[in-house]
Amino acid sequence: MIKIIEKLSYLLILILPFSLIAGSAIPDISITLVGLFFLSLFFLKKSVLDIHTHQWILISIFFWLFLLFISIFSENKYLAYIDSIIFIRILFIPIFIYIWILNDENRIKQLILVIFLAVVFVCLDTIYQFINYDPANGFGRDLFGNIPEFYGRLTGPFTELVPGAYVSKFSLIGLVFILLYFRNTTLQRISIIIYLTLVGVVTYISGERMSLATFLLGLCLL
Repeated sequence: MIKIIEKLSYLLILILPFSLIAGSAIPDISITLVGLFFLSLFFLKKSVLDIHTHQWILISIFFWLFLLFISIFSENKYLAYIDSIIFIRILFIPIFIYIWILNDENRIKQLILVIFLAVVFVCLDTIYQFINYDPANGFGRDLFGNIPEFYGRLTGPFTELVPGAYVSKFSLIGLVFILLYFRNTTLQRISIIIYLTLVGVVTYISGERMSLATFLLGLCLL
């Protein structure tokens, strides 16, 4: 039973980079399920007493309790408490990744591979939509046939204006894939240049200024 729950939870985490493309409903359901599975594993394995060994998990819990506390001072306490209580599902994702993925080298590599493929796919899909430009109607269909609702803005495979935000946040994690799997120095450098250029172009043509700033800041830190 425990192994089945672990495999289901890991699978939901593994496909999360792609499920984000499908809209907000599927990722929310996935995160909620992961949270429930995490709690089940947490108590089935009787690892409640081990929580003190992960200080940042304790910090996350205290942060959530702080959100509940400051909700007292909200004008609409009911809505504030609802938002604060539901927020805990967001904390389950990094906790699960830390405990059941980051301690397994193979799972780390698999997750990085999925993120890399997701970033490359979003980039290619967005560029394809960018190429299909019509002065009368704006940017055309992407690979899925999606057409942007706003003239002059790209959506890529998403239903919202977020392709730049997506690639700017995940691109540096995807970069780790190249560093891990491309052993030849020359090939590695060429691949990095092509990959970062592709991400940079998509971030720029998406028109999302904050995403472009985030990407450039990430490059500076890198």
